[in-house]
Amino acid sequence: MKKTILIIGGGIAGLTAAFYALKNNFNVKIYEKNKYPGGYCVSWIRKGFTIFTGIHAVVGIKEKKQYYDLWKELGVINNMNFKVHDIFEHFEIYNKDNGTYEKIEFDSDLNKLKEYLIKHSPEDKKIINRIIKASLKLSLANIILENEPRINNLSAKIKSIISILPVLPILIKWKNTTVRQISVFFLCYFYFPMLIAEI
Repeated sequence: MKKTILIIGGGIAGLTAAFYALKNNFNVKIYEKNKYPGGYCVSWIRKGFTIFTGIHAVVGIKEKKQYYDLWKELGVINNMNFKVHDIFEHFEIYNKDNGTYEKIEFDSDLNKLKEYLIKHSPEDKKIINRIIKASLKLSLANIILENEPRINNLSAKIKSIISILPVLPILIKWKNTTVRQISVFFLCYFYFPMLIAEI
């Protein structure tokens, strides 16, 4: 007789757990408080407006990146088109000196972002270069932070450790650094409140 796994919540984690439980010959019961499963991936229409509940980005949609094989096996990214936005964040900062708002845009391309930030704040070139350099190294690394359910074994743990080695110095250097601590290094008047707003 098959064993039954009870899963609380029908979001991404719950549905993924159910998928792998069924693949491994278990019965599954999912308990979900809402009318529809999906968790933060659900949207609905109310009075002509589409309401999104949360998730704004999906990691692992590129081949050879962590979670890509998982998403593909689950059928999440099959036959789907993803929009990669040029601007992933923007701020409007009030300039008390002249009484105007200044728009600051964060480009998805880290090299373009560096040029943009240095153009608007040449006095902060040194700290901007340090942050972008570390970010570029981290973005190119394929760090396996968690084991996928399919490969939870010694081999996967070894691969996880090996994947971290190229960026280990960066992780050690920045591991206890908060956004507030970084913000005090900026000389430009609008970076400090912008970074504090992110905390």
